[in-house]
Amino acid sequence: MKVNDVLKKTSIHFNISGMKKEDLLPIYNKLKEYEYTEENVFQRLGVKDIEYILLKYLPIYLNFKLKENTPLDRLIRLFLLATPLDEREMEEIFDPEEINLCRELGLISRNGNGYFSTVDLFPCGGGFFASDHRFKNKYTKNYVYPPGLDSYMLARGMIDSKPKDTLDLCTGSGIQAILASRFSEKVVGVDINNRALNFARFNALLNQTDNVEFLQGNLYRPVGNRKFDLILANPPFVPAPQQSIMFRDGEKSGEAILDRILKGVRTHIKKNGHAQIVTLLFFKKGETYFEKIINWLAPANFQVLVLASRYKEVEPYVLEHVDYDMDYDAYSQQVTTLLKTYQSSGIEKLADGLISMRYTPDIPSSFGFRDVRPVNKLFSKNIKSFLDSIVDISHFDSPDKLRRCNYKLSGDIDFFWEGRYKGGKRNWGVLFNDDSLSIDESLGKLHWIVLDIVSDGTKNGTMIEEELHKRASNIIEIDERLFFYTIQRLLQEGILEKE
Repeated sequence: MKVNDVLKKTSIHFNISGMKKEDLLPIYNKLKEYEYTEENVFQRLGVKDIEYILLKYLPIYLNFKLKENTPLDRLIRLFLLATPLDEREMEEIFDPEEINLCRELGLISRNGNGYFSTVDLFPCGGGFFASDHRFKNKYTKNYVYPPGLDSYMLARGMIDSKPKDTLDLCTGSGIQAILASRFSEKVVGVDINNRALNFARFNALLNQTDNVEFLQGNLYRPVGNRKFDLILANPPFVPAPQQSIMFRDGEKSGEAILDRILKGVRTHIKKNGHAQIVTLLFFKKGETYFEKIINWLAPANFQVLVLASRYKEVEPYVLEHVDYDMDYDAYSQQVTTLLKTYQSSGIEKLADGLISMRYTPDIPSSFGFRDVRPVNKLFSKNIKSFLDSIVDISHFDSPDKLRRCNYKLSGDIDFFWEGRYKGGKRNWGVLFNDDSLSIDESLGKLHWIVLDIVSDGTKNGTMIEEELHKRASNIIEIDERLFFYTIQRLLQEGILEKE
């Protein structure tokens, strides 16, 4: 029997046959009324972001953080902490008809005198997204992925380019497709897991969405030769010797599904369309990420930006994905097998990553790589600005074009500095403010001089070059090539901006 035939036989969770979005409007309105938002959830639980809601803190959440027992507190207990509510508590947040509707759908169930949720319900981007329970020891093959930091990263960085047609691959609970539907004319979400599509269709109804279609199948196959203005994806990316968990395991390399997605982007993206993929970035000895991207996308021309955050060493990351609830021999074997999988792929370091790109068939490909800090706010405008700056820089194919522009310091900079290490060696750098995506950057002496020149007021490239010759003549001979790469680096890192 083929894999797809097996998946089609998988039982669904939500009973939504014949259901309309209007039927779920009362529940949606209640979640809105009680301000069940990610910001409020994080504030009530005292966490920075979604990944910091941990099972081991459950007694602290219940006994110290959610003591007010407001409707919002009860929603958090029910839908994020998998904690039952008694009948009185339940009736104080939903009326009897709404409770019956939730039970008929399969959103909640009754146990004795109380109610418990059969799923988790995550707030994100002003919407609400059901998934399987996050606090679960064992994953089944068709488990529906609870939105994690990767999901929120893509949701917060999603480019609103007013696309006509949007495609969301590996849609899972449908979170990206549904959020994209708010600024897209039409959206298609694709997943191989039929049970996940049942969750996605429920979430579309709950979020009052009617311009999203969900299709079952493998990546681009269900959409044939269609082209899209925006392509989104959150594929499985954890290296694993076998795909035992569909939402997580990305074959031995961790990049096999990413490889197929990026190669497919070339034939499914419209001119000037955008694609964004959240994934794990793997760094291997003797290989740059630029080389990887070019190999995946060539011969098509794309302007590519890779954001990297939360770098990880291999061993601790492997241990995060090992089941501790087993005897030592089995545990040891699992750790050893996974480490050998990483070693055979040559992986030395990992990082959370968001790959964003724009298809520009008439402009040669260019590439930007930025280390950023994780933030729990929207940063899609930053992404578009970064991509646009890469496109702008790609036009700067000569120092003459740089000279004709006016420049100023980025508003994201708190200050730039010159100092000394303990050993007496001089160093230079720039400090970005807390609201910036960028992390602090070390600079060379020439970069620092340019910033000092620009800090006196907006300067054009010719003025900067002339002043640079005066101030740096005792350090190094300034030629056109050195001037070009000095300004370009400052633009790429978001330290300088064009006026």
